[in-house]
Amino acid sequence: MTTIETREIRGITLRILYLLVAFSVVSTAGIMTSYFGLKNDSQLLANQIEILKIQYKIIDQRLEKMENKKDTERLKNTPENHATNQKNLSANSLFADAHWLPNPQNSNN
Repeated sequence: MTTIETREIRGITLRILYLLVAFSVVSTAGIMTSYFGLKNDSQLLANQIEILKIQYKIIDQRLEKMENKKDTERLKNTPENHATNQKNLSANSLFADAHWLPNPQNSNN
């Protein structure tokens, strides 16, 4: 050690001051790194929350449309409309697009 480093100023050596400054700098750098990392993470979380809110609104709108569609279909099938609907529907027209059902016209039973 040099003579300056071994000199004491009221019981405090320069070596202890160097260590104190070095530890303070290292601690401050670590704290600042943690702070900015957490700040960045909180911004990412805020963005993710906004995205989830938008997705929630879209799903809610889709659900509302589906409920409205179901309500209109239910209103179409009210008892006063049911008789006219039954006249328009026959067994063949109900299952016209169901290709997995056996065709009664082609059965050889």
